[in-house]
Amino acid sequence: MEIYGNELFQPVPFVMPDDIRSRANYRKLLEEYEKLAAELEKALANAPPERAHKHVHASERRRRAEKAARDIRLSEREVRYIIDEQLRKAGWEADTFHLRYSKGTRPEKGRSIAIAEWPTDLTVCKWGYMDYACFAGLELIGVVEANAYRNDMLFFIGNQCREYSMGVKEEHMGYAVGAWGEYKVPFLFAANGRAYIKENMTIPLTQPK
Repeated sequence: MEIYGNELFQPVPFVMPDDIRSRANYRKLLEEYEKLAAELEKALANAPPERAHKHVHASERRRRAEKAARDIRLSEREVRYIIDEQLRKAGWEADTFHLRYSKGTRPEKGRSIAIAEWPTDLTVCKWGYMDYACFAGLELIGVVEANAYRNDMLFFIGNQCREYSMGVKEEHMGYAVGAWGEYKVPFLFAANGRAYIKENMTIPLTQPK
């Protein structure tokens, strides 16, 4: 710029870009999804008008949506790429294969980290470890159960997530922000990578005690 362009140009300090190599598989999945979405849109555009505009009852739309979701066979491992990105967009540091307990990642002051595969007390929680333990600084404020794309999340909230909250190991109780009966973590989440749609919300038959 100074030699061939504007001599008054003032360069800004160089900032190393984020290392996004761990997002490669997520990007590949996203590209495949966008390709399929484009093919679907094209197919709908070429459909006969009477079929494309036929009224479908809300219950039938939901049945079709649930069937389509079941037909998508993303594994839990693949879904974690999507959940990582969703957590990052919500302000968390998340990388299920690098920011994990087994690789030495621990809570730090001033950082909001979703640490993958945080161990639990196996005498309380038979699931072994939390898929993500969410730390605001040194405080454990939430757990996230990741599951396959096609699975419904209500079951996992009421089972695995509850046990995660009860299964905080004694050596980790210094991170707990309180206790609510047997529960040691205030916020429980289950995710399958799909977007939240309020109209498809499931109401439990019984409220948790």
